[in-house]
Parts: sequence; C-alpha cells; structure tokens
Amino acid sequence: MLDPSSFSQFLQNLAMTQMMQSLFSNPQHMDQILGFNPQLRSMLDMNPQMREMMQNPEILRQLTSPETIQQMMALHKQLSQLGQQQSTPERTQANQVQLRQNYPSFVLQVVLWK
Repeated sequence: MLDPSSFSQFLQNLAMTQMMQSLFSNPQHMDQILGFNPQLRSMLDMNPQMREMMQNPEILRQLTSPETIQQMMALHKQLSQLGQQQSTPERTQANQVQLRQNYPSFVLQVVLWK
C-alpha cells in the first residue's frame, strides 16, 4: 500500500496538479484513456453510473483532491481490517452504518466500485 503522506505530496506537486487538471477538463479524452484498459472498460460498461462519474470534471477534481485521496486510502485500510474480522450479520450492518457515516458517498462508490 502507498504511504499516504508521500502520495499526498505527489498530488500537491504543481506539475502533477496541472497535468491532472488538463486531463480531467476534457471528458472525451478521459473516456479514451479509460478505454485503453480492457478490465476497466468492461467494469465501466457494466456500471453506467461509474462511467458518468469518470466523465464528470467536477467529480474527477474532487476525487483527486489530497483530502479525498487520504479518505479513500483510510477507507481501503479500514475495509482490509474489517475483512480480517469474523463476520456476523449484526457486525456487518454496524460496519456498513459506520462507513456511510464516515465517508462521502462518491468515495464509497469509487473504492467499492458499486
């Protein structure tokens, strides 16, 4: 797993920020790039809402903010820890409620691909 502070510094690099803004300001270009990966293309074909999100410049800007990246990394870590626990229906429901309270819905959508 990537070190959150190193990744955050990488995203705060001015050249990186400018490149990402340029890329994400053109939804057609972004769609073309996403189409290069067959697995990702298939996933987006099966989930039109995710495709729409990946073509929306405002959503892409939010997803690439250092705060959102840190939230996604924390969520990924939390999900990994939850996966190591024994599951009961009550615990599963409590975990789902906790995740919904702690993370914006678009972060959950991207991390969980739902």
